[in-house]
Amino acid sequence: MNTSIRILATGLLCCLLSTNWAFGQITRYVSTTGITPATSATTSWATSTTDLQGAINASQPGDQVWVAAGVYKPTSITNNQGASFAMKNGVAIYGGFKGNETLLSQRPPINPIANNPSSSTLSGDIDNDGTLANNSYHVIFNPASLSLTNTAVLDGFVITGGNASGTSPNNFGGGVYNTGFGSGQVCSPGFRNCSLVGNSASSQGGGMFNDGRSNGRSNPVLTNCRLQDNIATGQFGQGGAMYNNGTDGLSSPVLTNCLLQANSAGQGGAMYNYAYNGQSNPVLTNCRLQDNTATGQYGLGGAMYNYGYNGGVSSPVLTNCTLQGNTASSAGGAMFNNGSSNGQSNPVLTNCVLWNNGGSNSFFNNTAVGASATYSLFDNTVTDYGGSNNLTTTTSPFVSATSAALLPCSPAINAGAPNTTTATVGTTDLAGNPRFIGSRIDMGAVEYQSTTLPTRLYVAASQTANAGDGLSWATAFSDLQSALTYPCNQSLTEIWVAQGIYKPTSTTARDISFSMLPNVAIYGGFLGTETNLGQRPAPITGNPSGSTLSGDIGTVGNAGDNSYHVIYNPASLSLTNSAVLDGFVITGGNANGAGSPNNEGGGIRNNGNGVFRNCLLQGNSASSAGGAIFNVVSSPILTNCLLQGNSANFGGAMFNYGTDGVASPGLTNCLLQGNSANFGGAMFNYGTNGIANPGLTNCLLQGNSALLQGGAMYNQGAGGIASPVLTNCSLQSNSAQTGGAMISNGNNGISNPVLTGCVLWNNGGSNSLSNDLATTRLRYSLFEPESVTAGVDITGPGNLTTTISPFVSATSVALAACSPAINAGNPASATAASGPYSATVLPATDLTGNARITGTRIDIGAVEYQNPNGVPLQIVQQPVAGSVICAGTTVVVSVSVAGSSPAYQWYRSGIALTGIASASTASLTLTNVQSSDAGSYPVVISGDCPSVTSTAFSLSVNALPSVTVTAAPSATLSCTNPSLTLTAQTSATAFVWSSGGCTGQTLPVSQTGVYSVTVTDGNRCTAVSNSPTIERDDTSPIVSISALSTTLTCTQPQLTLTATSSATALRWSTGQTTATVSVSQTGTYSVTATGANGCSAVSNNLTIGQDFSLPPFTVSSATVCPGQSVNLTASGCGGQVRWSTGASAAMITLTAGSSTSTLTATCIVGSCSATASGQVVVGGIQPPPAQLLSFTADESACPVRLVGRGVASSFTMSGPGGYVFSTVYREGSIHDAIGLNVKQAGSYTLTAVYTNSCGSSAPVSRTVTVGRSCP
Repeated sequence: MNTSIRILATGLLCCLLSTNWAFGQITRYVSTTGITPATSATTSWATSTTDLQGAINASQPGDQVWVAAGVYKPTSITNNQGASFAMKNGVAIYGGFKGNETLLSQRPPINPIANNPSSSTLSGDIDNDGTLANNSYHVIFNPASLSLTNTAVLDGFVITGGNASGTSPNNFGGGVYNTGFGSGQVCSPGFRNCSLVGNSASSQGGGMFNDGRSNGRSNPVLTNCRLQDNIATGQFGQGGAMYNNGTDGLSSPVLTNCLLQANSAGQGGAMYNYAYNGQSNPVLTNCRLQDNTATGQYGLGGAMYNYGYNGGVSSPVLTNCTLQGNTASSAGGAMFNNGSSNGQSNPVLTNCVLWNNGGSNSFFNNTAVGASATYSLFDNTVTDYGGSNNLTTTTSPFVSATSAALLPCSPAINAGAPNTTTATVGTTDLAGNPRFIGSRIDMGAVEYQSTTLPTRLYVAASQTANAGDGLSWATAFSDLQSALTYPCNQSLTEIWVAQGIYKPTSTTARDISFSMLPNVAIYGGFLGTETNLGQRPAPITGNPSGSTLSGDIGTVGNAGDNSYHVIYNPASLSLTNSAVLDGFVITGGNANGAGSPNNEGGGIRNNGNGVFRNCLLQGNSASSAGGAIFNVVSSPILTNCLLQGNSANFGGAMFNYGTDGVASPGLTNCLLQGNSANFGGAMFNYGTNGIANPGLTNCLLQGNSALLQGGAMYNQGAGGIASPVLTNCSLQSNSAQTGGAMISNGNNGISNPVLTGCVLWNNGGSNSLSNDLATTRLRYSLFEPESVTAGVDITGPGNLTTTISPFVSATSVALAACSPAINAGNPASATAASGPYSATVLPATDLTGNARITGTRIDIGAVEYQNPNGVPLQIVQQPVAGSVICAGTTVVVSVSVAGSSPAYQWYRSGIALTGIASASTASLTLTNVQSSDAGSYPVVISGDCPSVTSTAFSLSVNALPSVTVTAAPSATLSCTNPSLTLTAQTSATAFVWSSGGCTGQTLPVSQTGVYSVTVTDGNRCTAVSNSPTIERDDTSPIVSISALSTTLTCTQPQLTLTATSSATALRWSTGQTTATVSVSQTGTYSVTATGANGCSAVSNNLTIGQDFSLPPFTVSSATVCPGQSVNLTASGCGGQVRWSTGASAAMITLTAGSSTSTLTATCIVGSCSATASGQVVVGGIQPPPAQLLSFTADESACPVRLVGRGVASSFTMSGPGGYVFSTVYREGSIHDAIGLNVKQAGSYTLTAVYTNSCGSSAPVSRTVTVGRSCP
């Protein structure tokens, strides 16, 4: 091919390539049986090539390379160890095809994780001996010059046989070497569905080496890839599967759904992340690192070695990963974290499972903070990690030692971080199954796929027929502990417990207790047949549940060998209010052990929150604190619970220990009754450098006793705060040597209880409340007068005192009829369906389950008065103090009263009002009040309870002012008078007019209507004036103008305009004032007419135009010869014609001269005229005389030839017949010649005439005689 043809072909090829790029990608095909050497033309399986790298090189961004099954090597030269494949930006290389596919979706499935690798292999075994010796240093080498991004994709290949056994850099990355080395360089290709198997490096990265050194970047993305049996040889070999070098740069690959298995190295069996003054923070999601080893004398980091050195950071992020069976001969079976020389190595693990990685040798942190884990599962022997919400286990969570699939009931199931979404972990797990099954994500790389985990368990003490699996009433557990220790509790939300007695152990081990479960509600009291919670017998106050949790584990009835705690909730459970116990009797706990915790909380020892509803805690004891409940840094919620007959040294029913934390339980509708202690018969609140501020709402503390201090409650700040808040509580008949109801001690702390809406009665009178450097504040509360002692603050609003019991009996807190506590609580109180509750937000029901607010406002105390009778009368709002009014006013004065059966009687100045219906109602109405009605008006209210009298309303009455309105100058508006003035004739000083609210004594008016004024005098009495009607006369006159013609013409140059109107005054637009006007100018004319009322109107507009044009006027012209006579005619004149010659006829006759002349005619019509001109054109000369010079006959031959010569415009000849004219021709420049042929003898005459446009000359003739005739 010559040069020009080569250039043309190249240009055409570029054109074709650019066209394909514009309209669609090009796919190139590679197979082991390829026959096309030109890789650019391999665009079908039939034209495939064996040259994989050539096909890659020929591709452009957006193209694809499809590779059929088979083994492909980077070179056919057996000793070229430096030969490698290289990827290309924007080019996706797909392997695993059969070789007949037309769509990518037709490619056979490839899943390296499930041991279904691709059928396309990239091999470094260039010498074909089946060993690593003499193999390619790197099966794939992606140099920095390629600047690869994730648009360079390798999908569906086995990469094997690479042996980086040379010198640097050929001792790195046996399978793949990605180098982004150098400032600004990048090498971050993407790998999908690939297997990197059996590769080796003598230094670093047996399977893959990612080089981001010297301000470069190498962050490849691996998805669904398997890295197995790769090795970095030697005791210092690093990163068996992968080495990430972020020295002064960045190397943080992203691995999703990948398996790193059975790789080995001296350090970092699977992965080594090195960050010298740079960063290497790989991100692994849904990955499994299994059976990787760090071998040799210095084997460190069986699965991973993270080295942040000299200011560098190596803190990989692992989410939902499984690290299983990894080992290190020296340290860090799972992970070795090295933060030497001011470096950082702080891996972050979320939702991960670590099992069998060396126990306590799983993590090793060398000058590093180490791993921070959340929502992850570890062997119980693993140490050296931080974080929260983690779990431990002593048994394998997996189905086998070689599988990452979770066992049924594995603690990892549904135990991952609750806020995990598909946005962070994707939609599928490592096994390709849905990532989310159940209520929340599992821990680890593989999601448990079954949804059969129970959400509810059943317990029935009567169920002894079979072992029971707890999944139904028929197969219920017979003991509660079986349900609480159920291994498959990840999805558990409820435990239903039938009536019966349940003990924490069947042994005599006193330290065994029940423990509640996070996120599980335990319901008791069932009959054992219910199918929904609503069928359970309703808990009723005073009617305890039939389900009993008993600590009587030893000799029945002998408390000395009872459980220390019936329920023990340790801090390790991290209980929140999602843990619920509802409908149980808790009894027989005896915390009399030698020390804490076994001398605290006989019924419940609580070191976490939780919710307790409808429970009875009875007959529990503690030798130290909290007979029924001991709360240490915990704030449980108790609702509708009874704490009765419990005892302790401190806090017979409850001890709240806020030591360096918060212990502020919330009690709603609870009864603390008959409990005893030395200090705090019912409750002891101990701040101790923390906070112990329980909140009690609608609670009764009754009949509790303290041998020494605080019959119902003892509050001690002790370096902290102990300031309980009691709202609508009743404290009745509690007793102690000091502080029968409450003692508060603020020494070295703070203790300022607040009681709102509470009743304190019979708690020891002046001994009821005791305060030591403390203040007890009462608001809207009822108490005996003598109970107000030092430290009791009653300055708050609404407090009342009483000397008689407000209750129906000494053992009841139901309010007696007419009790001062009724409708006397905080007026701001309202109810709410649910808590939290406060001084103004209360439950919808009171302690007895009745409506909390039944009257106009809440009652004081725990129990609302329910009887509509016997409610004390209270004046909620007194009548206004008084009023000075004007005569004729209606007065309404009201009183607002609360209480039952109120009856009203109003009085005026001490005399009962009669004859007025409203005098016996809450609102007295006086109509049309006059001065005689002035006086003082109180009302007396009587009913079931003692009557009450209101304050008096004082009434004064003033007379009304008088007022009359006048109009000036008249009451009619017109065009002459467009406004008028209204004047209020009165002595009043304030005015408000009915129109617009004007406030002056006079009012300018310009609108018709009815007007009045309201006036006010100095007594503020008002009166309304008469109402004059203002009318209007603004009728405009009628006017028009007309004319016989509206056009000025030649014959009518002036017109007359006439105005017709009923008005007497006219003014034309010309300024004239007559009825008619003459106009001679064009324009628009109008006339304005004004009537007697001053109103004007303008006539129609009359437009005058003009037409002074004449018909077309013309004068004819003529062309003649000199001296000829000619006629000129003037046409189109409708008047007189006048010629420039003085003639006046329409046509004149002229004789032409020798030259052209012009004549003008004027047409005169009226005042108009028009002029036209015509011409007499002299167009020629008289013809010259004709000449006939000779006329001869030549008889020498036949026919005879006649020849005439002369000057003429025409020749004619007469004579015998038979002659023929010959040609007339010019002889010289003088004359014409004419030839004729004749045959008869005789005389022939030739005549010549000269003719032109002006005429003909006189004819000239010559005659010739022919003597012979011719045959």
